[in-house]
Amino acid sequence: MRRWVLVGGAAAAIAACGALALVGHSGLAEHLLRAAALAGELGPAGVALYAAAFVVATLLLVPTASLEMAAGLLFVESYGLAAATALAGGSKLLACSVHFLLGRSLLRRHVE
Repeated sequence: MRRWVLVGGAAAAIAACGALALVGHSGLAEHLLRAAALAGELGPAGVALYAAAFVVATLLLVPTASLEMAAGLLFVESYGLAAATALAGGSKLLACSVHFLLGRSLLRRHVE
């Protein structure tokens, strides 16, 4: 179990650094909003893309209020208000879990 946490944390850190290097911090929020808009067009696969974009946004310390609003705009017609709200909340919970696991595994020495 611990090995999977380390592998997942390393993959998330590499993806976050790659995204930051690719687009720069100033245009990152714009690219994440575009990814969220694409997620609305993809149907069920878009839900996973939205959650992944949300996690990457929180790893890069981008304010997520715009992504939460995008969930309402993109998913409320297809899935309803309750499901769109649950998606935004679940994505934030997933992001918090990733942060917790990173703090407990890869970044433990820096946190202590």
